[in-house]
Amino acid sequence: MRHPSIQSVALRNTPLNLVKRSSLQSRNDDFSNLRHLSIHVVYLRGDIAGIKSLVAKAPNLSSLTFYKAEDQLLQIYNAVAEYQTYPVFFQNQSLRILPPMDKSSQPTTDLKDMADLLKVVGGRIEIVELKGDALEDSAVAGFAKAIECSSRLKELSLRAIERNLSDQSIQDLASIVARSELRRFYINLEKEEERVQILESIQWEHLRELEIIVGRRGFETRLMRTLIDGAKKLPGRPPLEEFKFYNGIGLQQVPLSMPEGRLLPAFLSSTVLKVLRLGVSLTLEEMLSLLNRMDLSRMESLYLQPKDFDSVQVDALLDCLEQATELRFISLWSNDITDDKIKRMEARGVQLSNRW
Repeated sequence: MRHPSIQSVALRNTPLNLVKRSSLQSRNDDFSNLRHLSIHVVYLRGDIAGIKSLVAKAPNLSSLTFYKAEDQLLQIYNAVAEYQTYPVFFQNQSLRILPPMDKSSQPTTDLKDMADLLKVVGGRIEIVELKGDALEDSAVAGFAKAIECSSRLKELSLRAIERNLSDQSIQDLASIVARSELRRFYINLEKEEERVQILESIQWEHLRELEIIVGRRGFETRLMRTLIDGAKKLPGRPPLEEFKFYNGIGLQQVPLSMPEGRLLPAFLSSTVLKVLRLGVSLTLEEMLSLLNRMDLSRMESLYLQPKDFDSVQVDALLDCLEQATELRFISLWSNDITDDKIKRMEARGVQLSNRW
C-alpha cells in the first residue's frame, strides 16, 4: 500500500487480526498515494481503531467504501468523519455521504443513532435508503429539516413493508423528494395514499430511474394517474430511462382492456425507456398491446413476466420487438425458452433468458 504506483486498494477476506499483525497503529506508515480504498468490514469486525488508523494515514483519498457494515455504521463513520474530504459510501446500507463544504459543518461529537446522523449530516447525503429505524418520525423530520436550505440527495430508497407511516412522516418525505433533484427513486410503502402523496412531489426533469412496488392489493388507479400527471408536467417526454413496476398479484384482476388497466400503457407510452422491468403477469394480447403503444427506439433491456407463454406465443412476442433496434437483453421470466429462440435472438445481437 505504500508503493507509489498503487492508487486503489480493496481489503477483502482478510484475517480478523490483520491490523494487529501489520503493526499499523505503531508504525509511521504513509499511504498518501492512495486515492480509492474499499474495506470489507466483516473481516475487520470490531477493529474500529484499526480502521481509523488506516484512514488517517491516507490523507489524499478520493473515495472510501465500506462493505458489510450494517451494525457498525455509526461507529465507523464517527471514527473517520474528522478525516473526511471525500465521499464515504456504506454500500450495503446504500448510504453515500459527501465531504463537508468546510470544517465548521463537520460533526463535533459522535453521532448517536441514524436519526442523529440524518439530522446532522443530512445536507451532505447523496444516496440513502430509509427503512426500519431510519423511517421513524424523528429521523425523517430531522432529515427534512437538514435539507431545507440545500439538498444534495440524488438517490432515495423508501422501504416500510407492512408498516404505516404517520401523516407527518409522509409530509416530511414528500418535502424531501420535492427539494431533491433525484435521479433514482425506489418506493415500497404499505399504503397507496403514502405512495401517491410522495410521488406527487417528484421533480420529473431530473428523474432517470423509478422503481415502484405496490404490494398485494391489486392495481392502483390513483398511483398510475399520479405518474401520468407528473410526466405531463414536462413540455416533452420525461427523461426517465429505467422504470420498474412490481405488483404482488399481477394485473390478472384488472385486464389492460379495462379503463383502469389502460393507465399503465398510457404512462409507458409517454416515455422513451432504455430499461423496463414489469413484475406483473400479462396475457399475450395485453403484452402486445402495451409494447405496440410504446416507443422502443432506445430500449436496451426488457424484463417481462409472461403468463405461461407457449412456443408460438413467445415467437409472437419476439416478432413484436423487431423495431427495438437497440435491444440487447430480454428476460421472459420463468417461461420455457428453446435453443432455437435463443439462437434466433443471438443472430440479432440479443441475449434471451428466462431469469430475472
